[in-house]
Amino acid sequence: MSDSLQQRCDITNLPTKPIFRAALAREITHSPNELWVFAASIDRIDVLNQQYGRSAGDDVLAGVARIIGERAGELMFRYDGPVFIGIIRADVMEVLGIAEAIRRSIHEATHFVEPLSVSVGLVSGSEVEDAEELEQQATSRMRIARRRGGNQVCASGPSESESGLATGTVVIVDPAVEMLDALIRELESGGLTVVSVDDGLEAMQLVTQLAPQVIITEVSVPKIGGLALRDRLRTIEGLSGIPFILMSHRKNDDLIREAAALGILHYFRKPVSAVEIGALVQNLARLQAGESLDGCT
Repeated sequence: MSDSLQQRCDITNLPTKPIFRAALAREITHSPNELWVFAASIDRIDVLNQQYGRSAGDDVLAGVARIIGERAGELMFRYDGPVFIGIIRADVMEVLGIAEAIRRSIHEATHFVEPLSVSVGLVSGSEVEDAEELEQQATSRMRIARRRGGNQVCASGPSESESGLATGTVVIVDPAVEMLDALIRELESGGLTVVSVDDGLEAMQLVTQLAPQVIITEVSVPKIGGLALRDRLRTIEGLSGIPFILMSHRKNDDLIREAAALGILHYFRKPVSAVEIGALVQNLARLQAGESLDGCT
């Protein structure tokens, strides 16, 4: 396979992130004040994949890519997961019109398996002259738009640290962590640092070192199970109050009672909704940091 084919997404046929970065580094050297970076994420794509299957999700990605490409021009790229990113040269009113047309066209489209929405972030080269910072600001504003409910365009505003997003560390304990990519992306897009391990003994050592804001664990993990991990941490000063979230393909009354007896109030059956757990973790992390909540989970 040639390098050019390897650098295109098989689903959307768009160039990928490395090509975007090379293009941005090139474009920013020419009239940066006229340049905008556009980032758009399909809202709730993980829920759609769970309900309709990966094939339907791929069809959505391809369809959204066509809509974005038709309105934003040739310099559009598949960035990561459900995220697209692009480079637009236009004045402020024109680029806002393009972003709004994309948002509206996707939301009003009737050929997808269910109604869709996107969260859009925009940043101008007149605000930030460094290519890496342009990329970071565009994706940051995209996440702020999603955090505010999605289906909107964010072209200005605070940084993520000022926008109500949580900060801190989340430890995930699961021997099949590769199946949780959507959840990890959701947590990281919300401003959290995610560290994953595949057994309870390593988790015990890691939690002792990091004192994370939240622990998410599978019930059945090697060496020290999820419930036993909670039981041990309850005896350690400074770690006993860390919120626990359990996940498992098994969920029955006995396990729920055992978890409740250990002070575990959140128990999800797999496959999990990344959006649902992500919102819960955001609130738990803010509570751990002593912050007030700005919404309900």
